[in-house]
Amino acid sequence: MSETGHRIGIIGLGLIGGSIALRLSGKMGVAGYDIDPGAVHTANSMGIAMLPSIDSVIAYADVIIICTPIGSFPEIVQLLASAWQRRSAQFQSTPPIVADTCSVKRYIHEWAGQLRNVGIPFIGTHPMAGKHTNGIMNAQADLFEGRAWAVSITDSIDLTALLTISELILSTGSVLVPVDPDTHDRSVALVSHLPHVIAAIMSLLLQSDELSTLDRSLIAGSFDDVTRVAGSPPELTSQMCAANIDMLAKSLQRFSTEIERVGHELTDLEYAPGPLSDLFTEAHRSYSQLHEGVSGKYSNESHGYGTYSTDNSDTPSSHSAIFALDDPQTLANWMLGLGRDGGRIVNISYLNATENPIESATENPTEVSISFTVPPH
Repeated sequence: MSETGHRIGIIGLGLIGGSIALRLSGKMGVAGYDIDPGAVHTANSMGIAMLPSIDSVIAYADVIIICTPIGSFPEIVQLLASAWQRRSAQFQSTPPIVADTCSVKRYIHEWAGQLRNVGIPFIGTHPMAGKHTNGIMNAQADLFEGRAWAVSITDSIDLTALLTISELILSTGSVLVPVDPDTHDRSVALVSHLPHVIAAIMSLLLQSDELSTLDRSLIAGSFDDVTRVAGSPPELTSQMCAANIDMLAKSLQRFSTEIERVGHELTDLEYAPGPLSDLFTEAHRSYSQLHEGVSGKYSNESHGYGTYSTDNSDTPSSHSAIFALDDPQTLANWMLGLGRDGGRIVNISYLNATENPIESATENPTEVSISFTVPPH
């Protein structure tokens, strides 16, 4: 994948926005915008150029990434839509591509309708690379290295915008996971939002009158590991969970059911390691498989022009697929299928009609080659 000549405008210079800016600076033009004077000062001290207004972001960038908290998103898209209408009334220019980094996608796509209504293509994304310490002072250029970055694909997807944003994501060192908005929100409710609720409940146990000073003094690494994300800014966590409350409630019910089941199995038992051994052995197996990348089931299946198949390997296998750029729906469907199977995109390159690589999409490519991995079954 070649470096691009894009000009990137980043709205919201916190942990995520700041890390994107640090990673992409030097590869392409990057400038930020933030309403917090402290964030602006810190960004400038890090060498990140800052813009004074939303209108200046529209004037500067051909790609805009919204990295604000979820609660700010509706206002930001309204401001962007209005700024674009003002600019397009004065100048003949191509609208920027807009993406976001919010941790929910269903509401985000609804709110982004304001952008699409004025001709601005929108791509929903979510980097799975946060930390419990927030703010630009905690930004790091390698934050996304090797991490999954979800890209939300809808029926109305703009192929040029999708491929542009996908290339930028891969430029951060991430691997790309395609997913539809509903599936994304259901998944993150379990693997991201539920852990925040569990951490909060565990942390609140420290306030119990039943805990003595000795109990607190004996807190060790396991408790710290479970409660780490309770140190996240509460206003950000509450916005994130509230925007996915229905999916989170279902995940919390699943967790509650499992807690109750384990509790019933252990009630009134004298020393008997059997049930506990079964529980921890199965959990250890699941944990090991998860961190070895073993997940999902695969079958010999053809998606569009690309084919991947199973083998007996214990490591992810690499493949590539080629798609015609004049058939966006085939590519979108294939990407969704790959994401559902747990596959990850690792590289995108453009081809001409004879399948010879060319430097960039500006040279009228007719095909795109996508390199991807799928885990073993």
